[in-house]
Amino acid sequence: MVEEKRISLFIESTTSKAYCPKCHFESVEVHSRYIRYPVDLAWADRAVIFNLNVKRFFCRNKGCPKGTFAEQFSNIVLPYARKTNRVTEKQRRISVNTCARTAERLLSCEQIGMSDSTVNRVVRELPESEVKEVRVLGTALIRS
Repeated sequence: MVEEKRISLFIESTTSKAYCPKCHFESVEVHSRYIRYPVDLAWADRAVIFNLNVKRFFCRNKGCPKGTFAEQFSNIVLPYARKTNRVTEKQRRISVNTCARTAERLLSCEQIGMSDSTVNRVVRELPESEVKEVRVLGTALIRS
């Protein structure tokens, strides 16, 4: 559905089975459904919202502590996330390559805003880059 300032996409999986994330037991018995609303990257100055229809399945493995579980859309959005993986990646890229205040302004223009303190937190949570041994520090050009 296209509105003045946003686009809503209605998404539902066509699969009839899912695997328990704890015990990997296959289930075909649907317990219930619910809708998630993760935010995606904007398109043509309009915010994009997914209406993601998620199925909950019964886990019938007697040894599994989970009674029910939700189908996963890990390639689109992580469990419990309120924004898509594409939004998270773009926010990280901009946060790492600019200062916090500039990142805050740029992300606001992209309609995926974060505060400058959240930008700093995101950068601090990134894993440390690999430290490599320095082999050549510099070279001098000697002319005779």
